[in-house]
Amino acid sequence: MNFEYAFRRFLIKYARNLNLSSFEKVWKRNNNPFPARLNLSLSLLCPSGCIFCAVRGPRIVPKIMPEDLFRKILQEARDHHFQGSFSLSQNGEALTHPKFKNFFTLLRGEFPKNEIILFSNMILMDEEHARFVLEKGLDYLHFNFDGASPQTYDYIKRNGRFEQARQNILNFLRIREQLNARCRIGIGYVTAARYSKEIEGKEGLMQDDEAEIRETLKPLLRKEDCIHPDQIGLEKYQGILNRQKREPCDLFDRVLREIFIAPDGQVYICCADFGVTSNLGNVNHQTINNIWSSEFRKAILRNLFKVRINSKITPEVCKTCIPCWFSSQSPDVYAKCKEKVRMEFVRGRLAFVNGTLKVMDKKEDSGDMKKAMNESGE
Repeated sequence: MNFEYAFRRFLIKYARNLNLSSFEKVWKRNNNPFPARLNLSLSLLCPSGCIFCAVRGPRIVPKIMPEDLFRKILQEARDHHFQGSFSLSQNGEALTHPKFKNFFTLLRGEFPKNEIILFSNMILMDEEHARFVLEKGLDYLHFNFDGASPQTYDYIKRNGRFEQARQNILNFLRIREQLNARCRIGIGYVTAARYSKEIEGKEGLMQDDEAEIRETLKPLLRKEDCIHPDQIGLEKYQGILNRQKREPCDLFDRVLREIFIAPDGQVYICCADFGVTSNLGNVNHQTINNIWSSEFRKAILRNLFKVRINSKITPEVCKTCIPCWFSSQSPDVYAKCKEKVRMEFVRGRLAFVNGTLKVMDKKEDSGDMKKAMNESGE
């Protein structure tokens, strides 16, 4: 482990445990009556089956957010004179919601100056949807384009819709210029060559088309847009690794400032909880403000701040959460976890069978591994 990062983590934990009042200061400084950003999961459905994507809320019903719940959230935001951002795409593809256009129109009408963020795989972002969101004032769109050919794209996306996604992306960029729309764009990509090498240990299996991806899209972007390679998400393997977390939460600032709401109204801890396993409350019968300011949420945040992972109230997802690749604290730990996943594939204990992740060596599976795989539905 890199000494600099390890020592930095030690200092963070030592300082937090030494100063017993430090969390109270953080809580008081950041605990506004309302979140800075509302992350709404309009839908847990998705037309892609990305090879690295974790399971999406298998126990959550309904999979799409009812209109009355959406209106209730907007009403409370209006009552609190909310000036923050709305994200409509947590843990799924918002465009799969049959009332997406109605919801977007209602949101923009109620909050004409607030930032609206959308994440999409662009499968459903046809010309009609592109014109709609751009004319209504979408502020930021992020999507991944994980291959420059049907073969490399489908190795990652597994939906057989390369040409459809490619054409939708090019049309969106063209329409944005026609309308001179303000929407900023962020593009990420995980190439098949890199995934097969770094995760499955199969170097040279797929063509490296990173340069072609960039050459196709970069000339069409504005200076405020960005295109960059994404690090590979390891959330899919959290339960398999069953790694006890010992480091400070890399996403603590987001957990402290933002709220995440599933289609059934359940409030979960953060964007890394792909299974929507945590539960801070439910907006159907509680207010966002009450959940946000509750002693229960405060106690959970205190434990995360103090790295008290073994507490009974600490969400299970937090106990094995793999550190984030974009944090300055965790690249060493992320790399170590990625290497462990790669070795599981090399040794034949993990494999994709008909596009589904399987633990192959049943005799050596731990109870935790079996439980994780069964609960994920994989």
